[in-house]
Amino acid sequence: MAVNYNSPDQIARLTNYRTAQTLVLLGIFFWEILVTSPFDWSIITGKRKFRWPMIAYFISRVAVGLHLMAIAVNSQGTEVIPCDNQVWILKITDAIAIWSSSILLILRTLAVWASDRRVMIALSIGAAGLIVVYCLTWQPSVNKFNGKSCVILKSVPHRILLTEFVY
Repeated sequence: MAVNYNSPDQIARLTNYRTAQTLVLLGIFFWEILVTSPFDWSIITGKRKFRWPMIAYFISRVAVGLHLMAIAVNSQGTEVIPCDNQVWILKITDAIAIWSSSILLILRTLAVWASDRRVMIALSIGAAGLIVVYCLTWQPSVNKFNGKSCVILKSVPHRILLTEFVY
């Protein structure tokens, strides 16, 4: 039997699932912040030398935190939320978090491989592909406030989303 994901019952069920998932992810995020705060504090106070890749590290952490908080605010709505603005905030914080994390992964890989030219070319092609695939997802979506949160009813084609998640 096919599931109608646009039916009000199914939207309500998925909204409740998403709310629970968001609260779990927020808990994991704040636990990670708590566990790694001594390292962050040592950088802020100057006990540990600041290096430029740490900029991407801090940007990534802030973007992930803002993204999770935006999802949590969306799922706890008591009044009408401007859904188009909410979705764009989510897309921007998601893009910043993914791109800064990718930069960190590329830098770590280059450090391990001692900046091997072949590895650098492969990583550059991979990063360019990630940017292309991600830019394909920046299309307007159809959103609706269902009384509790914004629900995306129609977005980019499934093949593009699948490519983004697999990439």
